[in-house]
Amino acid sequence: IYRLINRVFLPTYGTGTIADNSCLGQSARLMAHELTWGGRSDSWDFDNTHYVLNFGSNVMEAHTNHVALARRLSYALTDRNLKMVTFDVRLSNTAAKSHTWIQIRPGTDAAVALAMCQVVMAEELYRGQGEEFLTFCQVTPNPQASTPEKIAALNEYLSPFTPQ
Repeated sequence: IYRLINRVFLPTYGTGTIADNSCLGQSARLMAHELTWGGRSDSWDFDNTHYVLNFGSNVMEAHTNHVALARRLSYALTDRNLKMVTFDVRLSNTAAKSHTWIQIRPGTDAAVALAMCQVVMAEELYRGQGEEFLTFCQVTPNPQASTPEKIAALNEYLSPFTPQ
């Protein structure tokens, strides 16, 4: 089937992408977890979370650990009044269960996230615990940069990404 997909179906759409078991399986997801969290397992801590910003994850409908994860999220939403805002192109099952659904255009997730970061930095909403978090972030070429240097670098980088 992969030969048919790669030689007939995908070229019809003008893509050089190759579909095989590694890209249709979990490899991209596992790599994203490793690069983001430092490990390959899901670490959704709904028991200690108060607010979720969800960018297109449809955990109520589709996920590798769908039933257990959806159940934990459902309990957090109902029993603990967890607040969830979902940014998604469509009104998915997860968006429907969220407190707020913000419909975005396809491919604008990064623009929304960068605009949110720009506001956090410009309005100094990171003050307090956010400053402590910055000590662990490498946002400059210098791994020994001070927190004020990191703040300046982030402000400079994020300045063009306004909510407008």
